[in-house]
Amino acid sequence: MVRTFRPTSYLTRHAGYLAALVLPLVCATGCKLFEKETWNPNNYRDERAVDIDRRLEKPSDNIPNPF
Repeated sequence: MVRTFRPTSYLTRHAGYLAALVLPLVCATGCKLFEKETWNPNNYRDERAVDIDRRLEKPSDNIPNPF
């Protein structure tokens, strides 16, 4: 006999039912969960950190290479 997923908690079971009903409705109206840019971690970085990274990526002409 195949056992199916059976949540033991009343709240867990009903939350699963609600998610099964609501998720397709939300995703059918333009869900951003499946867009690639949504999962890009750079979207959630602090602006100061992004600025520092951009400045470090630029080649520095002020300091001559000692090697």
